[in-house]
Amino acid sequence: MNPHVNRIAFVDIETTDIKYFKLLNPAREDLTPWAEICEIGIVVATPDLQIIEEFEAKTTLRFPARLDPRAQAVNGYDEKDWEHSRDIADALQAYGRLMESAGGCLFASQNPTFDRTILEIACIQHMVKVKIDYHSLDVWTHSFATLSAKGYKLENYGLNSVAKFLGMNEEPLPHRGLTGARYAWEVTKRVRELPMKAAGIVGSPIGCLGTPTNE
Repeated sequence: MNPHVNRIAFVDIETTDIKYFKLLNPAREDLTPWAEICEIGIVVATPDLQIIEEFEAKTTLRFPARLDPRAQAVNGYDEKDWEHSRDIADALQAYGRLMESAGGCLFASQNPTFDRTILEIACIQHMVKVKIDYHSLDVWTHSFATLSAKGYKLENYGLNSVAKFLGMNEEPLPHRGLTGARYAWEVTKRVRELPMKAAGIVGSPIGCLGTPTNE
């Protein structure tokens, strides 16, 4: 982690398709399959995971007819709820200002390869420059490494599985950007605060390892 980065930003986005996300070809924009970001949620915390601020933005869809039903079942997109949404370029600029504030934020996500890449592609599409540290915190990897070091072994380190192991409820549907960011932050904080497993004690502090999922 860059020593000049003094905050951690837990980021969660919701998109209109879970499969396609590619740079648009301006000459064939109407034919190119792609996904839009419909919501961004961010929880900014100190390195010891005390929350500093939160950010959320519902973004205006350019192609609402392309909303995939599978994605809608997850993100709960509804025109009425998005009535006061923000232009995506404006939301990305706000995201950039937040990530660059106070010396910069470390990008954190349950799947940074997905969330960060899609945000970076969107910034290219809309010509928004965001300067953030190239390191990322993968919540899955953090859970695996930290729990293993403390003597716990789970069959699955997906967010819901780790949350269940910690005695938390699953993230409710529909998923919201800010709710997802808070969920990733809380799992990370609880994993970090979990005591070392006592010798001879089997299972988790609450007596179960959680049910394996396909996350």
